[in-house]
Amino acid sequence: MKILVLSTNGIFQDGITAWLVRSFASIDPTGLTVDTVAWEGVDAGVVSRVESVGVRVHVLPPRRQDVRAYHRSLIDLIVRERYDIVHVCGNSATTVIELSAAKKGGVPVRMLHSHNTSCEHPLFDALLRPWMHALANSNLACGIEAGTWLFGRRPFTVIRNGMDFEDYRFDRAARVSARAGLGLGDGDFAIGHVGHFIRQKNHPFLLEMIAELHGRMPEARLFMLGDGPLREALEDKAHALGIDGVVRFLGVRDDVATVLQAMDCMVLPSLFEGFPIVSLEWQAAGLPSLLSDAVTSECRLTPFVSALPLSAGASGWADALQRVAAWDQDRDAQSKEAINILTDAGYDAQESARRLRETYVAEYQRLTYD
Repeated sequence: MKILVLSTNGIFQDGITAWLVRSFASIDPTGLTVDTVAWEGVDAGVVSRVESVGVRVHVLPPRRQDVRAYHRSLIDLIVRERYDIVHVCGNSATTVIELSAAKKGGVPVRMLHSHNTSCEHPLFDALLRPWMHALANSNLACGIEAGTWLFGRRPFTVIRNGMDFEDYRFDRAARVSARAGLGLGDGDFAIGHVGHFIRQKNHPFLLEMIAELHGRMPEARLFMLGDGPLREALEDKAHALGIDGVVRFLGVRDDVATVLQAMDCMVLPSLFEGFPIVSLEWQAAGLPSLLSDAVTSECRLTPFVSALPLSAGASGWADALQRVAAWDQDRDAQSKEAINILTDAGYDAQESARRLRETYVAEYQRLTYD
């Protein structure tokens, strides 16, 4: 069975690429050939990481800069490789670009996988939805809310965002080393955030919140992991707020699990989310996490996650962070409890990969043999 897994973002250091790597590092590869697509200019390190789990990477013209060239090249790839399944990951009806290429290429299983609960281009989404539903013949979602967003009342299968929890289990010695590496003293309160620097993640609000908190707690520090088109604007905003020395932009890191050991709290004030896998990582590390109530409630699986409306403003969020700072934390016990809860809930990477493989087989049989 030949499978092409596509993201409408290509592959880079984002959540869907992380899901791709985890899934196919854990899946039983017997009888499967799995490919994906990167855009021209992709970081070689990302390609190497994806290929290390047995997924072949094809480089095509960038979708956003030259959609016609991308679409033509994608059709050529699909026709040449003769895929049995094209699995498209996205969060809007612009997935018709990939789905139409699969249809033209004669692919029997055209699988659409919802990874979010909103999108950045609602007009195009509304116009293209009928076409999207006509082209897709198999629906997946990372959670109930993400599935309802893209498919409405149409049936869909939930494939949970699995992860390797042991990578994030709290380690006290690692915490001491990580905090020293970040220049943190014993009394510093380290707040972390992981996310691509795009509008969805609501970083300007995050910086305003930290500016408010720092006025009350000079020992508070913010560490932002990630990169993206808004980074320069966010650095300028941090300077304008007078918190240059409080906020650290750490960029894209391959040691996120280690950095989490150093943190005391995590924040995710997103405007919308499908199912942020980072929230599971934070819980597995035993970290208290403060999420906006626009983030799906499905990811609040342990007692260590709190939801707060964005309408509470920077002051209300600073209040919540002060309450977290007053907690008497036992990170060893918190991490152990969270990993047990997450495993029992079916978010283990091996279990998710097993379910994904079963879904591939079942959908191929349904759409080719029935």
